[in-house]
Amino acid sequence: MMLNILRSGLSTLDLDMIADDTKEVSAHIPLTTKQNWVNDVAKLYDITTLLRLGVGVSDFIGTPIGRALLTNSSVHTLIKKWQRLERYIHSQHFITAEFTSRYVKVSHCSNTEHQPTVEEDFAVLGVLCALLQHVSGQPVLLCTSANKCSCVFELPSNVICAPFKAKSYEQMSAQRNWYIHFETNVSAKQSDMAEGKGQFIDDLRIMSPAHMTEPNSAILTNLAQVIMSLGLLDIDLPKVAHSLALSVRTLQRRLSQLNMKFSSVVQEVRVKHAGILLLEGQLGISEIGFICGFSDQAHFSRVFKMWTGLSPKQYGEFKKQKSSQPSC
Repeated sequence: MMLNILRSGLSTLDLDMIADDTKEVSAHIPLTTKQNWVNDVAKLYDITTLLRLGVGVSDFIGTPIGRALLTNSSVHTLIKKWQRLERYIHSQHFITAEFTSRYVKVSHCSNTEHQPTVEEDFAVLGVLCALLQHVSGQPVLLCTSANKCSCVFELPSNVICAPFKAKSYEQMSAQRNWYIHFETNVSAKQSDMAEGKGQFIDDLRIMSPAHMTEPNSAILTNLAQVIMSLGLLDIDLPKVAHSLALSVRTLQRRLSQLNMKFSSVVQEVRVKHAGILLLEGQLGISEIGFICGFSDQAHFSRVFKMWTGLSPKQYGEFKKQKSSQPSC
């Protein structure tokens, strides 16, 4: 995922591509591969170029993981989803975040003894800033302090501030905490959310009544549609009830009349959508589990097997073998 965004950023900036043999087919690739790639970019161009490569998210936002991260996201929830993705793919590097109403203080850390280099910091920060700018619809400033006067990098202009560019490598490396300043245009964000909702429904194939648990009532069909449109990563009962123009208590009562619980409906929608993605074979199992809102890969495998009797890997292989058999 990350390398694809950075490669796209090089192309967007009309810079020569870095020669490499890596074909990224999942969200998780070896850390050394990423390190070598960003180091090559820093050597060939300027180290601050890595911040500017975040523009590559324009090609990422329409992908399944991009939609999962961005659908109905605020600045706060986007960062939380990003952190969840890092945990999901067992990334050795991760970000910590402290939020205020106007900025988020970010640190790029490691769960090993080797801390991220400034090259790796810039690659991640550039992508994060670009995603946050997309969500907020307003300018985003990357700063070295809570004061905007310490600005390093600005979006959407994608410009590196001259005073920072003049700093030495050692000075840049010494900076461990970064401050991403943002503003939120509420009306623009709501418009984006409405547009994204329709896109999400179309692309993620809303479950038809035939796919749903019996009885196939209108409330279950509508409930599945709303769950999918809100995004499977950040779903809860109050949000769904609000989208259905019902109180939480009323929705709970209607589900109770069908002998169902909200958590069971969400789980079924997640499993069925995961099954669709597994059969398509375009994404890795870890990506599918993340997109469908499972807390980690073990949780995905356990719940999926409980519903289908097969692990995600077995399900994909079994269904493909079955479909390839000649019919009598």
